[in-house]
Amino acid sequence: MKEIKIWKMALIWFGTTFLVSLGEILYSLSSFGMALSNIQFAFIMFLSILVITLISGKVNSNLLKERFYNFKKVSNTKEILKVVCTQIFLSFGLANLSIGILAIANQNKALELLNDSWGNPTNFMDLILLLIVLVILAPILEEIVFRRVLFKRLNMRFSFIFSSIVSSLIFGLGHETLGMLGAIAFGIACCVLYKKYNNLVVSISVHSLNNLFAGIFIAISYFAGTLNIKVTNITNLEIAFYLISGGLVTLIGLVIFIKFIIKNKKYLVSN
Repeated sequence: MKEIKIWKMALIWFGTTFLVSLGEILYSLSSFGMALSNIQFAFIMFLSILVITLISGKVNSNLLKERFYNFKKVSNTKEILKVVCTQIFLSFGLANLSIGILAIANQNKALELLNDSWGNPTNFMDLILLLIVLVILAPILEEIVFRRVLFKRLNMRFSFIFSSIVSSLIFGLGHETLGMLGAIAFGIACCVLYKKYNNLVVSISVHSLNNLFAGIFIAISYFAGTLNIKVTNITNLEIAFYLISGGLVTLIGLVIFIKFIIKNKKYLVSN
């Protein structure tokens, strides 16, 4: 893949987002138009940015075949599953801990976070589009942007630790509040994988598998009719559950994450 500088990637991302937003406004104002849902907008935006990025990076079929062939040779299924487990445990654990702590300090704020339904599908078409974004578009685009471009360009001038933390912080900020800390840790793990294997398909596969689990949970909740049910109260027993379950699951996630980092520590000290 051709090198893409950070400023150019930022221009592609924000420029495309602006044009898609402008197009949505013009479409909704037209006589035959209607407002797009958040998921429909996200689908169009991610697809547009990805296509322009792939064109800018001059990605072709030969490159894809070579990278997939290399992936089959070097990938470690056990390691991939460990990183996915790290993200799942940390995201779930930290989210529960956050809710429990926030509920003690301000229950209304905790309820606001629990009832945040932004981006939740309300019809079958939106569910399909959301799954495509989660499992295909987002993993490919975000790994290119945050690992292949941002992390790699930073790592050309700075240490692995600095580059991975900065790129992962920015990556984490793009996620929902409750999943932000878990996403940052996940981003660092993906930086390690990219540095270790020098193959973006490895981190893309990890990212896609992680999002697949999230997508399955969303789909089950959608068909069960529980996805958009509002929580009106948090009892003391529920607060205790959030704190205890959050603490235990976070601890498990941290143990897996720390073991992964220690095992790959040689990649943390090399440029």
